[in-house]
Amino acid sequence: METKKCPMCGIDIEAGLDTCPACGFRFESDQATEAQAPEVEFQAQKNAAPTASASLLPKSKLDSMSQKIDMIYNVIIGIGVIAIILGFVCFSKDTGSYIENLAYGGDAYTGIQNAAAGTGRNVHYLAEIVAFGFGSVDLIAGLTLCAFGLMKKKVLAKEVADTEKSISEELPEI
Repeated sequence: METKKCPMCGIDIEAGLDTCPACGFRFESDQATEAQAPEVEFQAQKNAAPTASASLLPKSKLDSMSQKIDMIYNVIIGIGVIAIILGFVCFSKDTGSYIENLAYGGDAYTGIQNAAAGTGRNVHYLAEIVAFGFGSVDLIAGLTLCAFGLMKKKVLAKEVADTEKSISEELPEI
């Protein structure tokens, strides 16, 4: 009986088969060789024989997925930095000044001046409150987004390293 070696899992199978019974690799022709096989790494159960349902995961797809997720976390961190900058801008923004109303007199015209000066003072206080509020919200949101993004990037890097380590440990010798 003539056999050939599966380029994916490395076991010997009958030459007439078009798929590997262990890992499910499909041969394009009966002359499939290791050079023709795609470079694929897979993660299998420890101490378990490979099966047709073994999870095949191309290394390039793993890298692509981790790069996309990393890019998302970079965007989150970038938004956080922008929010922090806007918070500092809100705190440093000059809210203007107003004329202190002393007593302008007793006629109708000076009454309007007194009312305008009081309104100016109220608008100034309101501008200070709004600037402080927006500045505080921006700083808190920015710091939260940066912390979240950095924490998730650290977790992602650890998961990718663990996955690559387990894949390299579980690859069969070909």
